[in-house]
Amino acid sequence: MTLSVVVPVLNAERDLPGCLDSILRQRTSSIGYEIVVADGGSIDATRQIALAAGARVIDNPFRLAEPGVAVGINAARGRFITVMAADNRMRGEDFIQRILEPFQDSEVVAAFPRVVSTAADGLATKYINRYSDPFSHFVYGSLHTSIDLMLRRGDRVLRPTVENHPLLAVAQGCTFRAGLVYQGSPDQADDVLAIVELVELGGKLALVRDAELEHHHASGLGVLYRKYWRRTTWTLAGRQGYFRRASRMARGRRIRRWLWVPYSASLVAPTIHGALLALRHRDGVALYHPVVNTVIFVAVLRGVIAAALDRRQTT
Repeated sequence: MTLSVVVPVLNAERDLPGCLDSILRQRTSSIGYEIVVADGGSIDATRQIALAAGARVIDNPFRLAEPGVAVGINAARGRFITVMAADNRMRGEDFIQRILEPFQDSEVVAAFPRVVSTAADGLATKYINRYSDPFSHFVYGSLHTSIDLMLRRGDRVLRPTVENHPLLAVAQGCTFRAGLVYQGSPDQADDVLAIVELVELGGKLALVRDAELEHHHASGLGVLYRKYWRRTTWTLAGRQGYFRRASRMARGRRIRRWLWVPYSASLVAPTIHGALLALRHRDGVALYHPVVNTVIFVAVLRGVIAAALDRRQTT
């Protein structure tokens, strides 16, 4: 088996058919592949949809997506692993062929597609796909958070340092050699920390411009708010997220995580930042930065307040 495509899911009957269809239409005559769906206990038609598409469905007792990836990887049979979320789509019919090409270089440990949007996506999704979420954009810096910008000059091969690793993640179409990441307990899985671990191995990271992955992140600001409120809750509970990799980040990045709070609260700073991004990159989507930043800031505040109240109730 050449490739295993791992898809973690939970009640994904709306998104999963499009994801699986995009995989099944790939031209892979010389590439044997399987689809492994790690289900976190869906109560809708998710499992039936996956089985009907020929996927191998396994149980994810941890329910969350990142542990689901680890569970799927542990069950995978391929020499390479591609991870997709249910809201991802492989664009075209040659995505798999293109994403595997960099591995002809034996030093390449992982390859990343170009994350793109469609005309049907809203501004929130287009912004996230180009610039990541505003917190990460602020902490990591523009050139380290936008796959679109990093690939602007064509395919690239990176050898980053651990402290200054780019904000790449396993979740959106990352393809890597089996046996390199997620070897510990699934409940400790983190999709960015996995990339840090690959950097520690000293291998090359390939950015593949012509392998495009559609990411339909959020249908609107309400969905975006709920996603990041939940992520904040999970992060503060130690279940996933930023704090697991913070110790391996450059000092300047660790400082900027705290500066993001007054930056966001000012409202003026994000507005100026968005305008400068739009001018620098000639991209009107960047003007949406203060709106997305404010929504996520409020979601984070809600998560922090809820966590503080929970601690008070348990003491």
